[in-house]
Amino acid sequence: LAQAAENSLERMTFEIQNAKEVETAQSTFGTSPGTLTVSNDAVTRTFSVSGGQIRVSENGTDAGPLSPTDVSVESLTFTHYTNVHTEAVRISLSLHIDGRYASTTKTFTTLAVLRNAYE
Repeated sequence: LAQAAENSLERMTFEIQNAKEVETAQSTFGTSPGTLTVSNDAVTRTFSVSGGQIRVSENGTDAGPLSPTDVSVESLTFTHYTNVHTEAVRISLSLHIDGRYASTTKTFTTLAVLRNAYE
């Protein structure tokens, strides 16, 4: 569960940090399942939930899942922060796995600042 969260959050954080812009009109904030679209000069990437998995699309084409099939996404919420000097996105991710002897759900949270968004 922790490995699935780490891999998913690491990829989303990397893309947010390297983005030039958060596409707010194409994103859904403050609710689950949320959608986040970020862009740089060459690529627009969208992160969303489909079929219980986090998926990424690049320039409108599905690029595959970020989370494994044995882990289901219970919730994915994005929060957008912006002011005169910075722009950031908080990601809250709840994952669930049915184990052999028990089921587990855990929530993971991180904040990523767009590198080009601060002075």
